[in-house]
Amino acid sequence: MSANNLNTKLLPPAYHKALPLIQLIAPSPPANQQPQGITPSKLVTIATTRPNIHFRHGRGLAVTQIQPTDRQSSKTLESVGGIVHLRGRLRISGGKHHLARDGKGVHIQANLLLELDITAKKELLSLFASIKLWKNNKPTPTHTADYLSTMAANYPLSDLASLKEQFVGRKLNELPTPSIVLDRSLVKKNCAAMLQICTKLGLGFRAHVKSHKTLELSRLMVGDGLQDTGEQKALFIVSTVAEAENLAPYVQQCQEKGREASILYGVPVPQGAVSRLVALANRLAPGSINVIIDNADAFARFHDNLTAHADFSNSKKIGVFVKIDTGYHRAGITTSSPKFGPLVAAILAKDGTNGRDGSIVLRGFYSHFGHSYAGSSEDDAASGLIDELVGLEQATHAVPESARKGLILSIGATPTATAAQNMLSSSSPRVDEFHAVLARLKEQYTVELHAGVYPLLDCQQIATHARPSSSEARDGFQPLNKDSIAIRLLVEVTSIYPEREKPEALVSAGSLAMGREPCKSYPGWGIVTDSLGNAKTKSVYDERGEKTGWVVGKISQEHGILTWEGDKSKCNELAIGDKVEIWPNHACVAGAGFGWYLVVDSELGGDEIVDVWPRWRGW
Repeated sequence: MSANNLNTKLLPPAYHKALPLIQLIAPSPPANQQPQGITPSKLVTIATTRPNIHFRHGRGLAVTQIQPTDRQSSKTLESVGGIVHLRGRLRISGGKHHLARDGKGVHIQANLLLELDITAKKELLSLFASIKLWKNNKPTPTHTADYLSTMAANYPLSDLASLKEQFVGRKLNELPTPSIVLDRSLVKKNCAAMLQICTKLGLGFRAHVKSHKTLELSRLMVGDGLQDTGEQKALFIVSTVAEAENLAPYVQQCQEKGREASILYGVPVPQGAVSRLVALANRLAPGSINVIIDNADAFARFHDNLTAHADFSNSKKIGVFVKIDTGYHRAGITTSSPKFGPLVAAILAKDGTNGRDGSIVLRGFYSHFGHSYAGSSEDDAASGLIDELVGLEQATHAVPESARKGLILSIGATPTATAAQNMLSSSSPRVDEFHAVLARLKEQYTVELHAGVYPLLDCQQIATHARPSSSEARDGFQPLNKDSIAIRLLVEVTSIYPEREKPEALVSAGSLAMGREPCKSYPGWGIVTDSLGNAKTKSVYDERGEKTGWVVGKISQEHGILTWEGDKSKCNELAIGDKVEIWPNHACVAGAGFGWYLVVDSELGGDEIVDVWPRWRGW
């Protein structure tokens, strides 16, 4: 399909520049690739007066604001629900047409028309169409912020098929720089260890996706594609609504299979996000969307905005977690605050549990032990776990005893959550205390861990020494050392300065690729690994050892300076054109500048790209 075949006058001006994307995403398949014995089964026409196109993993688009002009006929579409899943080839035309599915349809007036020839070929794109219906012969009021319900559509993903064609099969030293690389084998091991220890301790687990922002890794975090992790719920935390919008199709898929799945928006909820959260709640099963609250005034405004929203039904029940400040002093309310009791009371007054008419449900209490990053021992991490448990137990005292049963106590941050892996073997004197507190709480509450960066790890995580670095890996335990870091930045040496006081080399990545966050254990912005150009001596900087090796000693926007630390006579000389890999200080920030991860697998050699995982973008 070429641009010449499209009447661009039919498209709003903002979509003219999207045409090349449309051509990339939905080309007509070559004749020799047509599936044998498969013919189009029906023509489905979808029209909209205000389109919002969203390419999802290179295979999908979202369309909003579909309103039938024939109100009487709209009832025939109610069985379709909020999301229509179709497969086919994209064509664009204009005029007055109708929407048909399973022999049912209504007339609609369209400026932009999307037609799909439905086939059984799985590789063709999926269409996600959010349909607004007229109900009870009355037009549904249009909320002024309805356009926000698909904001993720403004950050389309790159075409996955094209990415795989470009990169899969290439060696690391053939890649452009900077690139960001994940080791699938290490990611799986880190994910499996977390789920296994939660099972052994009788804890739930809620996976925070903010660090990686990919569907592929989100699935691994809840056990999909892993062995020996048992049946797992698909519970997620997001830091942006865009992450939730991208997760929603997978959550819906889990629910359709009878698997418990939900999303927690893990920061105190902005009022401007209500419309988008309502749109998500309407797509998913009741209770699927949850929010964080730590302020009574914010809760009152949120509740008012929610119940006033034209598209929201109390039956959908938004879950509320109260965020407790257990010492990090970022977000959250302390249980000693005079405002804490009134906040919990206000939430309970609007609670729709046990058949009561209400738009929200108190799910429980949530703590993020972010200051655990300052720890430097197993005891520090174990103490953090206990402090969080005790802090959330105190929070439950604001709830009448008759309403406490089943509340969720959600604790974590990667250092403390992964420290749970010590709780079956560590000799720390606090282990017995942890088990006693946990046993007491589990009698009445659901206790869960949450964490996000643990599948990737980074230099900041290694510096916490939250669990042993030298013990053998086993079910429910992975040693915490640099060999467990699954993320690396691939850079090229572009100049060298051996004559400087400390030998230095210029590389093709700076703060926009690596981030600019320090690490407490060494003076730099990243540590060069023992692979590729640095493999000659395999000398890696060890902050607890000789402190000898290449680190990112200086950093600018688009380039960094590698500095040799330690004995100059042991310097592993780099050459212009060498490619080296760098462990970043902070994996979440290092990934933010990239549209996708290039995936290797150390169990398959680790030097060849085996997959590509697109990253979600935007807020």
